[in-house]
Amino acid sequence: MFRSYASLSRGMVDDFTIQHFTKLFLWLNAQHQPQLGELTGDLRFIYEKLTYRFTPIVDQELEKCLPTLENKKCDTLSLGQGHFLYLAPEPDSKTTKTRGFVPLLSIKCDFDKETPEVRFGMALGSRHNDDVRLFGMRFEAPEGDGTGLHDFYHTQMIHQFLRVFDESNG
Repeated sequence: MFRSYASLSRGMVDDFTIQHFTKLFLWLNAQHQPQLGELTGDLRFIYEKLTYRFTPIVDQELEKCLPTLENKKCDTLSLGQGHFLYLAPEPDSKTTKTRGFVPLLSIKCDFDKETPEVRFGMALGSRHNDDVRLFGMRFEAPEGDGTGLHDFYHTQMIHQFLRVFDESNG
């Protein structure tokens, strides 16, 4: 939905980009929420365990949280205990079975910064005996002026999922 990756560099985020960024996540939520209610078996178990600790974001909260032309910031983790966008598990195209994990996503951005901040935390919850284990990555835009270790688009493993998502800085 971004016109180009360059549109995120140093204060060049335009209204078009912000509007489409917001529309993308509202659409994503609308597409996935109905499917989550239909989960069964292990996937239902995983989803219920995850939602006990990681609150699903509802449409109204998501809409208020996403960036607008007036408020160009977003942080789903700032809503109470932190809220997450749950995505429906993807069916396996070869077997038509659903894979054994439930994805959840956090969003943090600040398009007002000189170097716009964009961070996505993505975790996959899977069943392990009578519990759920998480595997996570965070996806981030450049974080500085071009001279630092994180001044490029990058992905990092999340080693301590709760700690990462409980900190406001990701």
